[in-house]
Amino acid sequence: MPGPGGGPGVSLPAVWAFGQVRWVDHPIGTTHDLAPNPEHPTNDESNWTYGPWRTGGPGGGRVATATHTDVGRQRIVLPGAGAPGGVAHATAYDYTGAGATCQPSAWHQDGIDEVVDVACFDRSGGPADVPVDVLFLAGTPAGGARGFVHAARPAASSYTPGAPDASNTGQVRRTGTGRYTVAVPSGATAVQVSPVAGAARYCAVAGVAGGAASVVCTGPGGAAQDTAFVLSHTGRESLLGDPRVPYGAFLTGAGTSGPGDWWAGKPGAVTVDRTGAGRYTVRLPVGQLPSYTHVTGRGPGHCGLVLRNDYGTKDAVVLHVACFAAAGAPADAAFDLTYATASPYE
Repeated sequence: MPGPGGGPGVSLPAVWAFGQVRWVDHPIGTTHDLAPNPEHPTNDESNWTYGPWRTGGPGGGRVATATHTDVGRQRIVLPGAGAPGGVAHATAYDYTGAGATCQPSAWHQDGIDEVVDVACFDRSGGPADVPVDVLFLAGTPAGGARGFVHAARPAASSYTPGAPDASNTGQVRRTGTGRYTVAVPSGATAVQVSPVAGAARYCAVAGVAGGAASVVCTGPGGAAQDTAFVLSHTGRESLLGDPRVPYGAFLTGAGTSGPGDWWAGKPGAVTVDRTGAGRYTVRLPVGQLPSYTHVTGRGPGHCGLVLRNDYGTKDAVVLHVACFAAAGAPADAAFDLTYATASPYE
């Protein structure tokens, strides 16, 4: 696994790491460990991990940390996961189902560590302290289908990002204000998108066809906005791209008509039940903490995660999803969902 080094055009082995900040009420300017502590002895923030920790690699014996840098802003340090380039996703835990969102604003390698800055917002687009999960991906799995791109030039008509900012993807084209296509392999099915900005943005998948994923980005209220974004994809395998932790699941085009196309890494059915306007319960036959879940709406509008229960019964995951129209009201919508678990199945 890579540590410091690399650079433009350098191909790296696969890296992955994720972390959860649940306790967002720490004073601004303070840092806390994402691990059990006397204040939170069964701290869910221990849901963080990185592959080399399982094999004695860099970062062993250290824990991830979060610094509350401002209202709605967290800086998360993932020890031992540092790599040049790559992409960061963020998932808000919108416990009230009110439409809160989180997104990466920046990330960078700091020695052997990876630092991810996250911005979170309320339904109107104002900064808000919201529980959040982050995922960092870099490099290319040996023989895997995983791919990603950091589309960092939102006003450019077309360009092709290279390693280490992209893997297994091609040209990014701007087709209109806030509208883009990304060339992806024909087997890319589990496509996820996160906007990258310091201001509130929503980016959704408009479709995947003909070797291209279409992305549409808006601001609060629904107006199209040119926006930098990250996109990841995989085939019918875990997004982590790590043979030591191969289990996961995905749904594409899920919603009122059911789970759409889906894959799960263990036997059993994936189900989706509509429980109200724009509200869905997803059940997966695979998974347990530690894990990462990402939800991307099939735009316009946006969808997100309300609650996750994969800490109880193994391989009986329950996820609650909420979707909203472009203007912010709850609304039925299709969505894509990717779930990756790092649970050490035996």
